Amino acid sequence: MSHLDTVWTGRCRWVAAAGIWLAAASALLGQTAPAPDWRPVGNTLRLLGLPSPAGGPVERLWFSAEGRLHLRLSDGRQFATSDWETWAPSSSEAPPAVAAAPAGRIEEGSPLRRMATASGWVYAAGQHLYRSADDGRTWENLTEWQGESLLGGRILDLAPDPGAADRVAVAAETGIWLTHDAGRTWIGLNEGLPNLPVRALLDLPEDGRRLRVAVAAGDGTDVVEWLPGQKAGWVRVSEADPRHMLRERVGAELGRMMTAAAGTGESIYAGGSDGQIFSTRDGGAEWRVFAIGEARVERFWVDEADARVALAALRPSGEGRGRVLRTLNGGVWWDDLTADLAAGAVFGLTADRETGAIYAATDRGLFWTVNDLRAPAPATAWTPVAGLPGPAAVRDAALDRAGVRLFVAVEGFGVRVAAAPHRMLRPAAVHTADFGMRPAAPGALMSVFGTGANEAAAGGRPAAVLSSEPGETQLQIPFDVSGDSLRLALTGAPGPLDFDLPLRETAPAVLTDRDGTPLLLDAESGMPVDAANPGRPGMVVQILATGLGRVNPDWPVGLPAPLEAPPAVRAPVRVLLDGLDLPVLRATLAPGYIGYYLVEVRLPEFLDTGISALVVDAGGNVSLPAGVHLDQ
Repeated sequence: MSHLDTVWTGRCRWVAAAGIWLAAASALLGQTAPAPDWRPVGNTLRLLGLPSPAGGPVERLWFSAEGRLHLRLSDGRQFATSDWETWAPSSSEAPPAVAAAPAGRIEEGSPLRRMATASGWVYAAGQHLYRSADDGRTWENLTEWQGESLLGGRILDLAPDPGAADRVAVAAETGIWLTHDAGRTWIGLNEGLPNLPVRALLDLPEDGRRLRVAVAAGDGTDVVEWLPGQKAGWVRVSEADPRHMLRERVGAELGRMMTAAAGTGESIYAGGSDGQIFSTRDGGAEWRVFAIGEARVERFWVDEADARVALAALRPSGEGRGRVLRTLNGGVWWDDLTADLAAGAVFGLTADRETGAIYAATDRGLFWTVNDLRAPAPATAWTPVAGLPGPAAVRDAALDRAGVRLFVAVEGFGVRVAAAPHRMLRPAAVHTADFGMRPAAPGALMSVFGTGANEAAAGGRPAAVLSSEPGETQLQIPFDVSGDSLRLALTGAPGPLDFDLPLRETAPAVLTDRDGTPLLLDAESGMPVDAANPGRPGMVVQILATGLGRVNPDWPVGLPAPLEAPPAVRAPVRVLLDGLDLPVLRATLAPGYIGYYLVEVRLPEFLDTGISALVVDAGGNVSLPAGVHLDQ
């Protein structure tokens, strides 16, 4: 057999195997699966240094005859409040909007909305809110402070309360605001209002990073992040949106406006609103172009392991169906995977090349399918993913590095996360501490996404199944396993399942919750060390971790550690704060817990204010950094 025949035969086997795989995936997609357990990450508020937390733009605002305040968001949803605290859905019909006219001498060149009230006051709104007692001959600015707006953005609508002369509500780019005293004080009414204009997921809470998203701000976007332990709202960061920077760079090189760009290494994909996709494999020295017709390119997904593989999300130029395109050869050719995807815009895409799972964020919700991301294959049917709030557009989707958690950005409602549905096709074993794919270690807590299990064994020894659900199993590795590799065997409803994992004496990880907040405690009070209770000089901090290996004396798997004299970690343990060694007071199993370790350290007498990186080193293996809030 010639070399060419060998290659062709191998290709045929691959295509046949892919066909069997896609058939199995299609059968699973056709089943009625339970909705994922979506959990919110963060809230819908932004901390912009304003009188109260901010929200997103509010389109219309009005008072009804009974004194209730009503609003309409940009997506058409309406809400009302009568106590200035809680919002409920509303179907009240909005009065005609006040037309905007040039502001003239009040705000030169700005459009301005002017409204007279029965009390004799006249209000005008543009960049600021103004009030006049003499029909506009003189004006008082109600929102300016030291040259800036107290409300942080342009006013889009206003509504004086007919029942209270000094009460005015305004709809701004930063949400909804109310004054009871003619502008001397302002309060935001954004809490409880699902109105965060999230546009894209930029960084996920993994590998020591924090969750960052892009939100609409005026004609562009702001980058905001959810800090570990921060409960009040998203915090603006100084960095520019990296997507915008790449679009600007590519647009300048090609001399045209780009609406989307993404890449890895020297490979870049870019597209605009004219139905063309540009791609380069050499950092821009040579570009190729592929015409796709009338559509706007919204987003790209690029395989980090093989940049020749990419997906493109398209929005129709008018009424019609958005599209999902795939390339396997670096943009030389794109094929259409849209199939029966619901009509409308496709805003974002993410995929798992191992399984071929593809998720599409659209203005009709979230959908997924399974296709081939290694070789050409026909388009497959899409299935909606249930359980998200709304109805609302899904603006973006992203899988974590292990491909076990699916994050989505929902218009108005912020960020949600759940176990990725495609793991039912091919389960994956990760560390429970932070869902990272690192080696197993004696005594470590592991989670298997995609299957439930009744029993488990590790290296031929019984492992402890701590919890089991249809799509996720949590277990503890026995303390007496050894060697360089570990066979993890599970027995459950779908049948036996094996994983071959690398094994190390230690594989430390600081325990975090699902939004990346590390589990650190003030030893004296037992309170979490977070933004509300930062670490202070001399404080003793308890770190909850896993993967620190064997203990002395030996301890049975699956048994809570004793409350008195818990077994001590055998490996030498160091804790570093921004590279500085901290005194380790003890390193033991966490009393009363299964699989948790407790490392106690004392903070130095001199601290920088802010968030510092803390890592745990056990036997020379180092955890990913965890962010800890500090104050002087």
